Amino acid sequence: MISEFLNKARMYEDDGNNEEAVHWYRKAAEMGDKEAQYNLGYAYEYGDGVEEDMEQAVYWYTKAAEQNYAEAQYSLGYAYEYGEGVEENAQLAAFWYSKAAEQNHAEAQYCLGYAYEYGEGVEENIEIAFEWYRKAAELGAAAAQYKLGSVEMAKGELRTAEKVLI
Repeated sequence: MISEFLNKARMYEDDGNNEEAVHWYRKAAEMGDKEAQYNLGYAYEYGDGVEEDMEQAVYWYTKAAEQNYAEAQYSLGYAYEYGEGVEENAQLAAFWYSKAAEQNHAEAQYCLGYAYEYGEGVEENIEIAFEWYRKAAELGAAAAQYKLGSVEMAKGELRTAEKVLI
């Protein structure tokens, strides 16, 4: 039944009928489907088929994140980092970024690296920061590649910088 709801939601979404897509995502989300919960959160965050409501977005992202859905964990980390729909909380941002990062979510890995580099929500640790930057860069995160290349260039290691930046 859930897969039927998801198929209908995707069909309506592909047709540009976001209101109807939200209807079917909500049915699946209320039955506990993490993908539908994430998609419903996304709809609320961006006002796709519903009125924009970051508190509702966070509610649905949390449901999906608690089921280990990496994109929802990243979105929740972002919400906590910038105080969107929730009170700003660097520790919770780092927590959710770490959950997504551990599942190879490149943007979360970059954000976690940044948190460690600047001590935002975690204890500052440059070695751990660059470990996360390196993982993100390997997955193609341009910001992480730039960060690593810049560091290598500053150290005067141009051959390593070329490998990172190219």
